[in-house]
Amino acid sequence: DLGRFDDVIIAIQNIPEAIEANAEPYRLHALTLLSQGNIQESRSKIQEATNINPDWDSIREAKAIIDYFSSLSPAALPRYTFPQPEPVEYTFVKRDAESLQRLREAESLFANLIEDSEESGERYKFRQEWRLACLGNDLEKKSEAEAFCQTLLKEDFAHARAILWAISRNYQVDLSTSQKALETTVSKLDASVEQVTVLLWLYVNQEDYQNALELLENKKELFERANLVNYW
Repeated sequence: DLGRFDDVIIAIQNIPEAIEANAEPYRLHALTLLSQGNIQESRSKIQEATNINPDWDSIREAKAIIDYFSSLSPAALPRYTFPQPEPVEYTFVKRDAESLQRLREAESLFANLIEDSEESGERYKFRQEWRLACLGNDLEKKSEAEAFCQTLLKEDFAHARAILWAISRNYQVDLSTSQKALETTVSKLDASVEQVTVLLWLYVNQEDYQNALELLENKKELFERANLVNYW
């Protein structure tokens, strides 16, 4: 429901004055604006949040995400969905000095946040994915991006997001091992749509259309449960 984003903004703007001000409403407002593709206002709101509570991990994380999208063309901005660190074509990455600085500031923030995270935790993996996206869009850091992607896949052969970036950027990684790991994961009942989609990418990347079609047929119910039949 696209209108819910507007409802969120209205609710945030009407928080009772009696409630002690902190950075959280500004963070939520900033991310909601980002999800509407409004990058300028999003940057303004996250700066307000940073001014209030600059050391909060949630504020630093949101700022890094917004800085990342500030380095992309408007055509690549999220629309009415929570932003994800998915590969984009290099043509959608801005190359001016200010945008490149924002991209590198985002990467540095995520690197610091990773150090502050508990290893193997969900937040740790989430921040790794965003750091990979930052490195993956920086033409001057191709080698570092590839090495980081290799590290992620050594930690988890079935790391779906890392596989996507490896395929998209043609990194030198052992995709056959990742494919076997994903096939094992996808065969389980609790497989995610993302894992199925990435395995599909691997099949298509090898022109293995038979297995791709069989995978889609076998996992149709998964897409139905997630209300993603149109995507299927």
